[in-house]
Amino acid sequence: MVKPPRPEEKERAVMSQDEIIILLNSLKGTYLYTLAFIAIATGMRLGEVLGLRWQDVDLKTGTITVTQSIGLKRLVKG
Repeated sequence: MVKPPRPEEKERAVMSQDEIIILLNSLKGTYLYTLAFIAIATGMRLGEVLGLRWQDVDLKTGTITVTQSIGLKRLVKG
């Protein structure tokens, strides 16, 4: 009959448009640029971006389907 306590909602930091431009400009020419661009443009989490495969991308319709996510442990183990 007792309601469990709700977890506190943490305030999330959001990058401004200027900060996004600075970040992307600093990453130009590196392998991180595409990862950061996809994450910023779609709101996908890091594991979702890292889990993307070409079969998840439909260039004709301009859609990306998230079918898997890769965790940090999986990356470290290989």
